[in-house]
Amino acid sequence: MLYILLIITSVVLFWAFLSLTIVEARTGTRLFADSRLKLDRQVGRALFIAKHVDWLEFINHALQSFFERVLHDIAQFFLFLVRGIERELSETVRYLRGRRPNLLAPKPSRTPLQEQAKRYVRRTFRHFVSREKK
Repeated sequence: MLYILLIITSVVLFWAFLSLTIVEARTGTRLFADSRLKLDRQVGRALFIAKHVDWLEFINHALQSFFERVLHDIAQFFLFLVRGIERELSETVRYLRGRRPNLLAPKPSRTPLQEQAKRYVRRTFRHFVSREKK
């Protein structure tokens, strides 16, 4: 059925073309001149482009640009995802550290700072004196 419709359409268009050509030849005028002139210019431009464009290079460039854009979008999505996970983990660690004391931190000393400084100086001094005797 489709083939019959296509054949009938092409026959009708051909007879319409012949009729238009005969009418124009008898009257000496061109029907729909402005719109036909614009159409002729557009068809001429399209033919010029079709003849002078390296289609293989054009398709190659278009596909390469498309895949680069897709890969860039995928990478950006995963970057946002990783940053979001990092943010959630950082908040979890901060919460857990606030809940219980750090077991590895040195225990606070009850001796005053001045007393600690004296001990450090004595130990250091003893170390240097013992080196000089040897």
